[in-house]
Amino acid sequence: MAVLEAFCCSGKRSRRPAPPPEVCGYWFQNAASVDQRLGSAQTRHGLGLVAPDESPTAWAIVDDTTRTVEWCTGYVRERSATTVLSYKGRVDAWSDGGWTLPRLGGNGVRALLVDGKEYITYA
Repeated sequence: MAVLEAFCCSGKRSRRPAPPPEVCGYWFQNAASVDQRLGSAQTRHGLGLVAPDESPTAWAIVDDTTRTVEWCTGYVRERSATTVLSYKGRVDAWSDGGWTLPRLGGNGVRALLVDGKEYITYA
């Protein structure tokens, strides 16, 4: 029984810290960002809406259920998307001014700085 408790019932599970409620959800820089992340460019074209040929792109998706973040920056040039920096995974600490990430391999980013937040409340 002790072995069973050690592996599945220890009660010592470390829970990831919860993100602040005000940042949970989807955040997109512009329409080009929505097109790139959600694949809506074809729908936009079908409705006769013109997508920009060149534009910066950025988004953050903060999932309060899994307590993870997806963050991406890049650009669109000549209707071809390029990702400059991105991260998808857990967050070690959430604070008002930034989010601390675990050690990363490729791009070396250890924190996402968060400032200049603007909130719009929809009724």
